[in-house]
Amino acid sequence: MWNKKGIIISPDKTKWWNYTHGMLPTPVYVGEDLYKIYYSGRDKNNVSHIGYSVVEIKNESIIELFKSENPILSPGERGCFDDNGVTPSCVIDNKLYYIGWNSGTTTYRMSLIMGLALEGDKGSFSRNSRAPLFNKTNREPFGILTAPYVIKDKGIYKMWYVSGEGWINKDLPKYNIKYAESPDGINWNREGHIAIDLLENETALARPCVLN
Repeated sequence: MWNKKGIIISPDKTKWWNYTHGMLPTPVYVGEDLYKIYYSGRDKNNVSHIGYSVVEIKNESIIELFKSENPILSPGERGCFDDNGVTPSCVIDNKLYYIGWNSGTTTYRMSLIMGLALEGDKGSFSRNSRAPLFNKTNREPFGILTAPYVIKDKGIYKMWYVSGEGWINKDLPKYNIKYAESPDGINWNREGHIAIDLLENETALARPCVLN
């Protein structure tokens, strides 16, 4: 049974990066009753940045204590895979896996490819690379390689992620969920293995979440 708790985190127009929106909340347990919730807000230009709020969960209540003054990750350089915006997808160990947004072309509407940022001192994050974590391949050529969820099982990083299977038209992609493994969470063994496939008349399976 789920109990609705109402709005927990709202946009804050005093924060330039969180003028609107609070997309894809990604929680990390801090300790005691505290959680850090990463999410993407949007600035006045409708561009998404990743920041966070710290919330307290206690006695059946959830209270936002504060949110970051500035984003911990902003869009990449012009021409990079994430220059239109960034959105969190999963945080594990010191690794933030995120979605990089990029506008499309005359034949497809958008490109969504995952990136990786590593946590440094005092909660700061920096890109592991200006390039995406997964590149296009002959098996996965469509520019939708995104929304990863990663767990660590017996020393092996295991990822379930959204993967494009084609475009029905310019505005309608098809994508399912595939699986990959890594010894370090950075270098991945990926063969396009389908974890959950589309059923008849389905076009999209998105943002997996796995509990182990």
